[in-house]
Amino acid sequence: MFLRGFMFDSARCLESRSYYKSAIDFVSDRGANAILWHFTDDQGCTLEFDSVPGIASPNAYNKDEIRQLIKYARSRGIELIPEVASLGHSRYITRLPAYAHLNESNSIFTGICPISKETRQIIKKLIEEAAEVFDGPNFHVGLDEANFGDHPLTAAALQTRTRADIFTDHVSFIYGIVTRAGKRMWMWADGVLKDPEVARRVPRDVVMCNWQYRPAAPTDSTQYLLDQGFDVVLCPALISHDQTLFPGEEFALPNIRCMKNHEALTGQGKILGSICTIWTGVRFMSESIWPAIDLAAAIMDDPKVETKNALDRFAQEYFGLTGSDARSWADLCDRVMHLSPLRTEWLAIGKAQLPDEMTAEQIEAKGSDWERQAEKLRNLSSTVRRNRRAYRTFRLMVEVAAHWYAMTARLAMSDGPTNAELKRIYQKGSNLLRRVEGAWDQERHADDPKKIAPPVEYFRDDHLILLLRQGIESARQRLPAEREAIQTKVRTRKTTEMKKTVVQK
Repeated sequence: MFLRGFMFDSARCLESRSYYKSAIDFVSDRGANAILWHFTDDQGCTLEFDSVPGIASPNAYNKDEIRQLIKYARSRGIELIPEVASLGHSRYITRLPAYAHLNESNSIFTGICPISKETRQIIKKLIEEAAEVFDGPNFHVGLDEANFGDHPLTAAALQTRTRADIFTDHVSFIYGIVTRAGKRMWMWADGVLKDPEVARRVPRDVVMCNWQYRPAAPTDSTQYLLDQGFDVVLCPALISHDQTLFPGEEFALPNIRCMKNHEALTGQGKILGSICTIWTGVRFMSESIWPAIDLAAAIMDDPKVETKNALDRFAQEYFGLTGSDARSWADLCDRVMHLSPLRTEWLAIGKAQLPDEMTAEQIEAKGSDWERQAEKLRNLSSTVRRNRRAYRTFRLMVEVAAHWYAMTARLAMSDGPTNAELKRIYQKGSNLLRRVEGAWDQERHADDPKKIAPPVEYFRDDHLILLLRQGIESARQRLPAEREAIQTKVRTRKTTEMKKTVVQK
């Protein structure tokens, strides 16, 4: 079976129960036959384990629920493939006080000590228990972006052994667990691609998931893996580190088109298919990206598919639009995909700051373009016949972008906004933020702690709600009453510091 599917990242953001069932239906209707479920990572674990109590995040699935979801997926022709992170991305284990001593470091990318016997006991329990629940033939064990060497046991081992020795010994250990459970092991390919010695030692029946997230992803990494004798699953990305709010024609979509062309490569190994990844749901509103998932599925069937034709078909099938309305929606969605910002630009805009090397006038022009698309969406709203909530969420995403670009530009203008303008900017932004928070409550879990704050500081900028709050705060602090309150606090603090200085002298 040639794989065609998607990856959902519940570890970083757990969607509602109904969402995942809808996602299975959605991708199945578009020819997918696999979903990679990324349910463990630094930010959490969304499956309950009997063997490691306390590891599960709030609202995690219990095993009966997952079995039902697996059964439902199978009825729709979908294999649900689990991923248990087993070296890097393992704070879901080491965040627990009982296992904190196994953490390798406090850097962004860390790991669980691969030398410790206790680590092996924990990983063995997790893989065996998950393998019993997920009864399909494939099992993903992560192994990407692993950072080890700081733990005393690992540091001591590195005195006499190489990093490749330690890494491949760990891989072999995990390989034994997975194969004894009757599964074929999958892993992310970056560790193999970085070190020829690792590539030489990893068993050849391990499937390499090659993630390459650049618009023009070169074929050399895929060709290398094939020449080494590995079977390869190609893993482009709709949402990743550099494309966070909405997939765009500058980054994500050309990446998917380019990776699709890798399927023609040959070697000692073979291409097993493609799994399009969607990372870190706190970056976006999940109901807003259905048209992008639909387009990605079309691209994975034919990289030459014409975007507007695909979007026109989507508008008819999903929203029930017809004729010129469907074509209008396709045109505006195509424009949104061209406007969709890359990471550095969006992070600045979200905080109401000018991006590097961009003027207020350029940002204002972009804001006007976003607003034109928002206006078109408002005009089409009455003609939507199906999936109105998803339509409203897509429209909300466009309205948020339109307002934030306009707000950033106006705050940066040399003349600056009037007090009345500032009040309107703040009120509109606050209203939009409330609507984004409401969309979270509809799509996800209102009581999820991740709605308030990310469990890992690195992801604060990747959190749409927190990012928008920063922009609103920038506008609020410029309101006259707020400026006076801030100045009063500064004066009070300075007076207190001066008195302390006098007393000390």
